[in-house]
Amino acid sequence: MTNVSSIFEGHNSKPVSRAQVLSFLAKNPDFLATTPEAWQSQELGGKTTSAQDAGNVVDLGRFQVQRLRQQIEDLQQQNRDFLQSGRINTLILAKAERAVMRLLDAQSLQDVLSAIGSELADVMGVDACVLALECERAQIGYLKGPGLYRLTQGSVERVMGEQSIMLNATATYDALVFGKQAEQIASSCLVRLRVPRHDVDGILGFGASQAGAFDQGQGARIVTFLGHFVERVLNTWLEPCEDAGARKRA
Repeated sequence: MTNVSSIFEGHNSKPVSRAQVLSFLAKNPDFLATTPEAWQSQELGGKTTSAQDAGNVVDLGRFQVQRLRQQIEDLQQQNRDFLQSGRINTLILAKAERAVMRLLDAQSLQDVLSAIGSELADVMGVDACVLALECERAQIGYLKGPGLYRLTQGSVERVMGEQSIMLNATATYDALVFGKQAEQIASSCLVRLRVPRHDVDGILGFGASQAGAFDQGQGARIVTFLGHFVERVLNTWLEPCEDAGARKRA
């Protein structure tokens, strides 16, 4: 075992640093066990233990108990966090199920639009959920509303590039996707849509008024699922338009 005096070598009157003491103890893990006098008159856990109080015997059990209690508290907190996360996930799944059923029960494109604006927004806990499509007026009839926007050809490509999902911590392309609602959007999640039956591209947009509500580090499994489901619903409810496909291929 390294002699204790070795940690003072070369220091003369200079004080020994905390790092030097810890380094010495790390190299000599049995030092405290074989040198009980090192614990005498030391402040341990907020109380002073001296030779007169402890009879030259240092009881480390109290500190081991404190450490175990802290570990137990940490584990209990982790368990609470896990349970809370599970409850949140269960709630989100229940909302997603309700939204899917609402979309399945749709009897018109207007019903689809209504479900997107209410149920899907509720699933994600956002302030706005919109549908922006590159399509002909004839394909959506005369539907109007804050949740449906027609895009010019090429808009989806300009916004999304090669990405299928964009998580924006700050407002990006929001005026194009969210229209008049863009003023209240500070963070967004944009999901690329493709409706092959009608040769239509689009974007499903989730917008939050709080900056940072979405960011690139978040998972996107739920929005990916919702996007795919909306694509299939649109396959059913978009009106056919022969000119649309011909124009896009031209």
